[in-house]
Amino acid sequence: MEKSRVLVVGSTGYIGRRLVRASLAQGHPTLVLLRPEIGLDIDKLQMLPSLEAQGARLVEASLEDHKWGTTELLIVFRKKTNRKPERIILYRDGVSEGQFSHVLLHEMDAIRKACASLEEGYIPPLTFVVVQKRHHTRLFPEVHGRHDMTDKSGNILPGTVVDQKICHPTEFDFYLCSHVGIQGTSRLTHYHVLYDENEFTADALQSPTNNLCYTSIDEGTRGSPSRSPVPFSPSRNHAQLPSGRR
Repeated sequence: MEKSRVLVVGSTGYIGRRLVRASLAQGHPTLVLLRPEIGLDIDKLQMLPSLEAQGARLVEASLEDHKWGTTELLIVFRKKTNRKPERIILYRDGVSEGQFSHVLLHEMDAIRKACASLEEGYIPPLTFVVVQKRHHTRLFPEVHGRHDMTDKSGNILPGTVVDQKICHPTEFDFYLCSHVGIQGTSRLTHYHVLYDENEFTADALQSPTNNLCYTSIDEGTRGSPSRSPVPFSPSRNHAQLPSGRR
């Protein structure tokens, strides 16, 4: 069975170097992203021959080059399934509310160009969701101690969704608590749907979003789901799993 390709960003850092070694050790074709500014750092440049000697492929691109990254994913998807994606749902992390318009404008354009580069006239419907974990909103059970409303820690139940009252009155956003709080108060995630050509109802988008949180291999959560869809799980734990370190 052919191994999936792995793209490593920040490969000259402590975690990045370990991630490259672990990926190669498992037989994955491993690509190392070289950002334009790396040419200004002699120490990092000196690490590149070592990464290449281990078998990694060096790829020159920018973190803003969303077209390149999306094209790679589309090619892999078609190769694995013999078909193109019929719909695309993008979960985007690390964006503040003041950046919504800028990110949506530039990244939507890059994704459209990536689709067009795969095949002329290929325009799948796209849903663009921003995932925010850094906020101060917390939810508490209305009646503390009721077993049908709380988990063993006294927190709200995993899978709890709030899309009224505390959400935007006209925009499509919701709060989702996907995990059990091991210690302290469960921290929920805030989702903003900036663009939705798939015309999802709230339930139709919230359900798969919650399900994606249960596909994490992050051993630090003791098998419990992550706070956000699996693409945002910590790379450090992913790097440690194939390396055999516990």
